[in-house]
Amino acid sequence: MADWYNPICNHNPYRGHFRKGPGNALRSDDRDREHGRIYSIYPRGTQDEPYPALQTGPEALAALDHPNLFWRLTAQRLLAQSLDSKTLAAKSEQSPNPRARFHLALAAHHRRLDAVQAAAMARRIELDEGRLGRNQAVIHSPAVNLKRLQDAGRDPLDRKAAALRLVEAPPSARLGEDLLHLVVTDSTIAGSNHLADAVRLAVIRHPEGFFRALLEEKAEHKFEGFLGKIVQDALARIRRTPEIISKGLRVFAHQSNSSLARQLAEAAEASPPTTPKTTLSPGARRGEQVYLACCVACHQPEGQGLPKVFPPLAGSKRLLGPTEVPIRIVLKGLQGPLRVNGEQYDSMMPGHEALLTDQQVADVLNYTRASWGNRAGEVSEESVRAVRASVARRTSPWTEPELRSRK
Repeated sequence: MADWYNPICNHNPYRGHFRKGPGNALRSDDRDREHGRIYSIYPRGTQDEPYPALQTGPEALAALDHPNLFWRLTAQRLLAQSLDSKTLAAKSEQSPNPRARFHLALAAHHRRLDAVQAAAMARRIELDEGRLGRNQAVIHSPAVNLKRLQDAGRDPLDRKAAALRLVEAPPSARLGEDLLHLVVTDSTIAGSNHLADAVRLAVIRHPEGFFRALLEEKAEHKFEGFLGKIVQDALARIRRTPEIISKGLRVFAHQSNSSLARQLAEAAEASPPTTPKTTLSPGARRGEQVYLACCVACHQPEGQGLPKVFPPLAGSKRLLGPTEVPIRIVLKGLQGPLRVNGEQYDSMMPGHEALLTDQQVADVLNYTRASWGNRAGEVSEESVRAVRASVARRTSPWTEPELRSRK
């Protein structure tokens, strides 16, 4: 387990009511102040694992399948020092073990690959798909994540992760209905700010069943508190993109007499505040999935951001200007303070250079530059590759003055 110590892990907390201490870190009794920030977790009472033998070549080869990454990397380094690249590459091709093939291939290219190239190699070797693909499909299924979210006995951070997985799931009326039931029956959600935000985003992603279930109650309700916030935010999304709800739900709203039905009908008939949606390019469609995986929690489903917390992407001059600027930001991150549309923001966006390939960076920028009324030219994989090379030695996020000086 690693504590990355970034905004999502409670450094530079962005909610106004959070207590902050030295270094702008979150003050919380839940913080572990006794252990290091990278550590292994074992069940209570288990014995330490034995150190593997690494004195000979065969022993080092066997250690490439050790469950502890530290020992696999140690064996990889020893093999890189004792065998030539051609021999290591041949052994990689011959090994039936995907994990050993991966480490042998890295040893053959010792210190000549960056993190993105290593990740691409893992994908070619099918390390994650071959070994974990089936299990990952189960872990990430909406049904499994809904069950995790519904378990009030789980840690709120685990439930939050499950809710964010539901944000990535395809729109589902059934999920929307289940989420409504969860919101009205589980009072613990509203008490955890991060979990509440994740659940709110999940409902906004699945509004069809959420509103249908509310209308089927056929009773006048005054929506307040957490539920009221969700209702208003979901209606706001429908006003911007009315096509996300079905014609059947619109008819149902017109046939109902409640104030919620009237609000829903008006929202669905409202003219979108942006220009008509254009057809996304293939790259932009791929980029939508990258956005849902990496960006939506901060910048929100419709790119509106969070007021005074995370700046909006809809209408962002920084995003829609010369392509080099948003490429630099995605790769290395951006540190406040900065001003956007007259608002002051002082949070930090972490860089994604180790997480995203050149193609993925181009795709997510093409999606954001063509969504929510944004209209800007496409970003090429080649331009991302060039910028990545030019800023390779930089180790910190950009600041607004630095980006301004590079225009």
